[in-house]
Amino acid sequence: MTAEISDVSANTTLVNMEKFTLASFRVKSFIRGYHVYKEDWEPELNEEQELKREPQNKEDPYAVAVVRPLPRPPKDNDPGQAPCSSAEGHPNAVQRNEEVIGHIPLRMASCVSKFLKRRTNKGKVVVTGKRVNRGAGYGLEIPCEYIFFGDNETSIPWLKSKIESLGYKLD
Repeated sequence: MTAEISDVSANTTLVNMEKFTLASFRVKSFIRGYHVYKEDWEPELNEEQELKREPQNKEDPYAVAVVRPLPRPPKDNDPGQAPCSSAEGHPNAVQRNEEVIGHIPLRMASCVSKFLKRRTNKGKVVVTGKRVNRGAGYGLEIPCEYIFFGDNETSIPWLKSKIESLGYKLD
């Protein structure tokens, strides 16, 4: 299967495959919860990490986590590892060999979680600045850019419209 990549605009990349066209778009925002994970992770400018659904999250079943590979293989019953979930095995759910280091904002979590239920859709985050505390009870946050990849027919237009309706500016 060959792919042809063309830069459509500053914010969208199309990949033509045999059966469908993949596209992407970017949203500037923040990684939430850094104050919880700061002992485990020191973000670096332009660092990239994956976005994964976290359906077993006790506070929000639609939570979307920022994850990185564990620095060591997980052991059974290791309290520091991500909990096993019924979604384990789904490529867009937190796995045992991944460590949660933050979350996307609650406002966009339910639509991004739904977007990531489709196996072919993906999300990643790129760190764009140093930690900040903007007040309003958000704790320490990391400025970032979220990048979403999915089919150009349904998934990307649907997610774009949902995120725009929440007041986010798309790049």
